[in-house]
Amino acid sequence: MAFIRTTTFALTREEAEEFRPGKLVYSAIVGGRKFISQTLNGLISTAVWRSVNPSGKVVITIFTEWSTMDDLQAYARQPTIRELEEQLASETEPLTVMVYENIG
Repeated sequence: MAFIRTTTFALTREEAEEFRPGKLVYSAIVGGRKFISQTLNGLISTAVWRSVNPSGKVVITIFTEWSTMDDLQAYARQPTIRELEEQLASETEPLTVMVYENIG
């Protein structure tokens, strides 16, 4: 049984331009977060998704899948991950963190 954690936030199209390959924010969110995830035990899978909601905002979803809840919590407690999420939460749209148990 695995555990999934998603972190979702929305940005204006202008703000979201920083989430393109080659940009510093993109490197931090995609590369830096992936590096941290891979240094911890229990990582199964990770991805970053980008979509557009009906109001035209760009929605970024960070997905990680972990072997155990303890592994997921170790990731969530990492200072760099906490700092990143605190910075993202200060945007006008709230940050949403969801945890799921994969029972299939």
